[in-house]
Amino acid sequence: MRTIRLAALGLALWMTAAGCLGAEAPEDPEAPPGPDPVNAALGDESWRAAFGDDPGSDADEVLRIRTHLDHVEGLLRARDVDPLSVEQRMARVRNLDRLHAYWTAGFFPASDVEGARRPRFVDDDADAPLARESEVRLCAVGYLLAADLGAEAARAIAADFQYAAIGDIRSEVLDAWAATSGLSLAELAAIQPTYGFRPRPQPVRLDPATVRSLLQTREAQVNGCVHDRLGPHQAHPARIDARVTVAMDGRVTTVALSTGLDRVDDFAVQACVADVLSAMRFPRFRGEAVSAAHAFSVIGPTARGGLNPAYLPVVFRRAESDVRACAAVRSASEHAPMEVAVIARAEPAGFFTDIEVLSTGRFADLPLEHCVRRAVQRLELPRFSGAAQRTSHAFQLGG
Repeated sequence: MRTIRLAALGLALWMTAAGCLGAEAPEDPEAPPGPDPVNAALGDESWRAAFGDDPGSDADEVLRIRTHLDHVEGLLRARDVDPLSVEQRMARVRNLDRLHAYWTAGFFPASDVEGARRPRFVDDDADAPLARESEVRLCAVGYLLAADLGAEAARAIAADFQYAAIGDIRSEVLDAWAATSGLSLAELAAIQPTYGFRPRPQPVRLDPATVRSLLQTREAQVNGCVHDRLGPHQAHPARIDARVTVAMDGRVTTVALSTGLDRVDDFAVQACVADVLSAMRFPRFRGEAVSAAHAFSVIGPTARGGLNPAYLPVVFRRAESDVRACAAVRSASEHAPMEVAVIARAEPAGFFTDIEVLSTGRFADLPLEHCVRRAVQRLELPRFSGAAQRTSHAFQLGG
């Protein structure tokens, strides 16, 4: 195994920052063995933080990965990044936004060894039940790397290190990219999940398990239905229970939904979700119609009274048009892309303070920064208990 080189925020920081790695609970020698941990560095810290216990052998695979990546995203956004250069800080914010998009989409690789959790840099299994045309399943780190270097760069690494942990990958491409990513190799190792086994489906038969797997790919769209219609001070459903029936031609014929809420705004949420699920198309199959249920997890504004870090990208998205207007004023005659990153502190009273604006392009100047800062100051946060939280977001703007 090679020695991981420490970047500005490296392994030493992970080991000394209180609560970041978390102390593993002592093992009970009489307890039955649980599933392998979802991450080599953090173990199942994320599951215990979310649910108060270790995951059981029946824990949902997609939920395990989403829970881990949600957790590590929050840890990384809260880091003090002052030692990094402006370019590294902007890259870090950009990559954490990409990580958020990755885990909310829920399109993950799988192990091809039954009974074993393992990393998998690229999953090219075109016969898997979640396969999409011309798209491969990339691991979380592979996804971030491919966003800058392309999927072929991820495939080239996978050719020699398909199932390797980040610390075991000897790749100049990965090392060079990591040095500019704003994330240390130790932090990338903390991101990298292990993936569970996924059996191949029957080619001409659709079963409820496959339908449920495909429903999971609509998590991000379902959350969009909620967040586009409910503000930070309104009650959000913790989940949306859905049951669909699929006909032999692959069309969804019925959708039944329940959110546990009965306000007028909630009915609008349900109508949106019904449209999303009704538009799904499944493979044609033989036999009777298939029904399946899935509980969509909703990213709420708060969790146990405190601010839910996963909700913050929803808040920032509401400033997108104002930030674009700020950039348009400064670059009316330009067509080059511009990127604006914001690092701020979310206050329990429901607003942002200590707002720092970083920007690229020819119009990265003080008026632009003031304009963006005002746009962020106008955002409404959910009120929450506990201490203020550092967070960040990158706005990708065209010319």
